[in-house]
Amino acid sequence: MNLNLHILIEDLEEWQLRGELPSDRLGLSLSYPFVLAELPSRVETGVLAVMCAEDLPVEVPGRRCQIVCLGEPPKAWLGVPGVLWTPRDAPITDLMNDITRAFWRYSCWERDVMRIASEKLPLSEIGTVTQPLFKNSIGALGASFRYLFISYPEVDAPSEAYTRYRDVYSAEGSFMNDRDMVAMVNDAQYEDVLASDKPVRFESEGYGCTALVQNVRVGETVVAQVVTNDLVAPLTARDEALLHHLGGMLSRLLAHNLVPEKPICRLLSTYGWRMDDPYCALVVEPGDAAGAHEAFDTLVMTRNAYPPLLLRLTRLRAKRLN
Repeated sequence: MNLNLHILIEDLEEWQLRGELPSDRLGLSLSYPFVLAELPSRVETGVLAVMCAEDLPVEVPGRRCQIVCLGEPPKAWLGVPGVLWTPRDAPITDLMNDITRAFWRYSCWERDVMRIASEKLPLSEIGTVTQPLFKNSIGALGASFRYLFISYPEVDAPSEAYTRYRDVYSAEGSFMNDRDMVAMVNDAQYEDVLASDKPVRFESEGYGCTALVQNVRVGETVVAQVVTNDLVAPLTARDEALLHHLGGMLSRLLAHNLVPEKPICRLLSTYGWRMDDPYCALVVEPGDAAGAHEAFDTLVMTRNAYPPLLLRLTRLRAKRLN
């Protein structure tokens, strides 16, 4: 997995890195770190140079890579975006080892998420492997405001708001309660959330916190949202970058598990409906033969009670009804 300096600066907190971060918080352009004794005229794309301050030239060259420097660099380098330095006095191998460990940590995480998908394990497993990367809760809301997964950090002295939030949304499959749902969809901020392809901050008055929301799109359709908040710790640029990357991974995974739009469009068009018309879909999932009977009866009663409501009753196999 590629990283960026916004992620690394938090993982290398003990090194007290200083300097100017790049303006792009979401782009993951760094592929691997490399120790350099001098700055070459050309460095491969994606390389993060790890150098000692005395090995940097006095003047900043026109073309350069991103750098983490041991010791304070020459004056001309101070304030240059993408150049960080540490005041710590330590062997450069210690710095390189910690940077390499950070790259390995995120590569393991990305590999775990893809393994969970390929083995068709419960989505809650994604929450389990992702939680250690966040100081706050991490969850994914489906299109029906149902949590596909939600995972929480261990907190020694949780706030009242955090405890209340965890009590309400305690497990995979929890639905957002009516109060929170109505407050969110009626908030003008939510329009900005739905329109964005980047993480957006959303103020939650009910819990007195700020949520960070990343849409998960399949084509042009928002099929889910990954969400964290600041109930335990302040939100950071690393949260934004990781949430954005997680949203991208889920987008690719869910694209292979959704009903294609064309069959739905054909069905709706037979009734003069369009894909962008508002409508409600009722899904009933019977667990056994008795449940299949109940599901069928429920659908028929709903159709009779609400004539305008379109219900497409899929023919149930005879053996499921007998």
